[in-house]
Order: sequence, then C-alpha cells, then structure tokens
Amino acid sequence: MKIKYLAHSCFLFTGSDGLRVLVDPYKAGAYDGAIGYAPIRDEADIVVVTHDHPDHAAVDEVPGNPLVIRRSSTARGIRFESFEAPHDRVKGLQRGKVSVFVFEMDGIRVCHLSDIGDVLDDDQMKRIGKVDILLAPVGGVYTLSGDEAAELVSAIRPSLVIPMHFKTPRIGFPLEPVESFLKRYRDARRPGRCEIEVSPVGLPESTRVIVLEPAN
Repeated sequence: MKIKYLAHSCFLFTGSDGLRVLVDPYKAGAYDGAIGYAPIRDEADIVVVTHDHPDHAAVDEVPGNPLVIRRSSTARGIRFESFEAPHDRVKGLQRGKVSVFVFEMDGIRVCHLSDIGDVLDDDQMKRIGKVDILLAPVGGVYTLSGDEAAELVSAIRPSLVIPMHFKTPRIGFPLEPVESFLKRYRDARRPGRCEIEVSPVGLPESTRVIVLEPAN
C-alpha cells in the first residue's frame, strides 16, 4: 500500500489493486487563505470525511466522482469503522464532534484520528484496537498538542505514526510545529518526500515516527 501525504490532514492511500482512498480533503484558500496549500489534483475512488469543516470536507475539490463516506460503512470491499470524539476539551460544545476512522487495506490496519481535541476514553481506545498506521494531529489549539499526541501514541502503540495538522509555512492557523511532537522521538525519520510504501512484513516491531512532506 502507498501512503501519500497531500497536506494538512489529507492522505491518499493506494492499494495493491489500485483502489484509491482519500481522507479529509481540504479546500485550498479556506478560512480567508489560512489553508495555503495548492488545490488537490489526485483522483480517488473513495473519499472519507471525518467532519464538516472546510479544511477536512471539501469533497468537491477531489477530481472525478468518488464515493463519499462520513460514517461506518462498507465500500469496494473495505470496512470503514468510525466513532465520534470531541473536537475540543468541552465534550464538543465549542467545535462539535469529529469521526475517528479505522480501516484496513492490503492487510494493514489504519487509524485516522481526525481533529480530536481531548484524550480518548477506554471504550474509544478499544474501538481503535491494534493498528499498524496511526495518523495523529499534533499541532494543538484545535486538536491534541504534541505532548498529548505522544501520550496517546504510547497508549495505542502502532507500528508507524505519521503526524498531521501542524504548523507549516502554508498554514495561517496558530498551530505548533511538528517539532513539538518530535522532541519525544530521537529516532523519528524525515525521508524528505510526501509518499511511502508499506507492507505487513516490513512494519517495525516498535513504534516508529515518520514525518512526510506535504505534496501540495
């Protein structure tokens, strides 16, 4: 399976059969230009939306006519499981709720944490279960901070962690840079590219952090 980091919280997963799953498409220029990434050019067969904010739900930005998933369902032979979590520290009263998604492609179990803004309870942790790839927000302010994300990573214990939703030169939000998360991981890898390819046999036994560069 190939994993491509388009930008912000948007990822494209391409299976060995060519099936393309895109999660959380952003709208270029949203929030008065705070989303400064280039428009999405990658096509997808399935688009997963974790919550209806412009930087996560811009389905019309994705070329083609993909199937859109917003809650637990099965599509193209893949089971997408989701559950609600707060987007803030006051049970969603400030920014509403998001959907955490877990799905499997090519024998690899993936969890996209969306914009969770608070720690997960025991039931939510059980619903995540054992995952191979964890996509975690680390920028704080609207989501978990770098330190909070690191604590959650320790609890979930995935094989690979790919940070998302952090400050870059193309983001106008007052987020923390990815370094606030990486300070806990001396062996974090920065391959200098936007895409990696993973397989079940090549996954590390202990958690490894990989920082991908935004493609857009």
